[in-house]
Amino acid sequence: MANEGEFPKANGDVQYASEVNAVAMSLFGKTIFGDGSDGALSVGSGTTTISTPIKQYSSISVEDGATLTFSGLNKCRIMCQGDCTINGALTLITGGTSTPPTAFDNITPAAPTNITGGSGGTSVTAHIIYYNPSLFKQGSSSLISAAGSGSASGAAGGAGGASGMWLELLVGGTLTIGATAAISGSGGAGSAGVNNANGGGGGGAGGAASSLFIVARKTVDLASGASITLNGGNGGNGGVATNYSSDGGGGGGATAGYSSSGASGGNGGTGAAKGNGGGGAGGTGGTLLILGLGSLSNNATISVAGGAGGNKGGSSAQDGNVGTTGTSRVISASITLT
Repeated sequence: MANEGEFPKANGDVQYASEVNAVAMSLFGKTIFGDGSDGALSVGSGTTTISTPIKQYSSISVEDGATLTFSGLNKCRIMCQGDCTINGALTLITGGTSTPPTAFDNITPAAPTNITGGSGGTSVTAHIIYYNPSLFKQGSSSLISAAGSGSASGAAGGAGGASGMWLELLVGGTLTIGATAAISGSGGAGSAGVNNANGGGGGGAGGAASSLFIVARKTVDLASGASITLNGGNGGNGGVATNYSSDGGGGGGATAGYSSSGASGGNGGTGAAKGNGGGGAGGTGGTLLILGLGSLSNNATISVAGGAGGNKGGSSAQDGNVGTTGTSRVISASITLT
């Protein structure tokens, strides 16, 4: 009969209480980290681009000075059977334009309060506590929608900034994010409302940042000097009126990220001598979740800040609101696996 902590077990052996988590995590590791069918990914220099929504690597290495990036994807899941080492750049390209799911984590998205004449993005309010493979669903829907555009008045409103993508990185071995690593996925900036003699256009909202979800089956080491930046884009400034015969356009409302609701743009000025455009809202910061099932060391610099709101075009209009701060969790289950 196998002793406590001794594997493998055979029929009739006892599973001790101290072994329950280890057994569960071992099975977990065999189900979500892929089959390695795409081989080893080694990015030694230059830029390697992933344009397929699901990849299954045996190991991953991104060297200092090299870049791993993505093209044409709102969502991507990368499975890695073995170790993943990032010493270079991991760039989550913004540009998600799909409609968010109609319901997520049993929460129905809702539009932020639309300000006068403004166009709000859609809020996707939900919270990640434990890893659930069903969070990732193949299809065209993005977890992050496009930012709201500023409204027109005497002049055109600014366009909303590009929103980010969702990346899942599932590592069956050790995750190392080295001192020279830079992971980035900030939202795009909203453009300014157009100036006009009659009434200025509202500024476009900043795009929501990309979001990153990592599970590593063994040790997680985020070195001092490494950076993870998933900030919301800045809102565009409101347009300026010089004649004021029309009301100013409202700033665009920001879309939400996965974990928090979007902010509202500023009101445009109304009435006589009040025709300046409102500033666009800042984009929502990204969601970062890193779950290590073994030991954890986290000395990286992490930012999931909301973007700055755009400035009003002038008196009587309003600045856009600062984007909502995202969510950042780097946690360990404190289970050492062999």
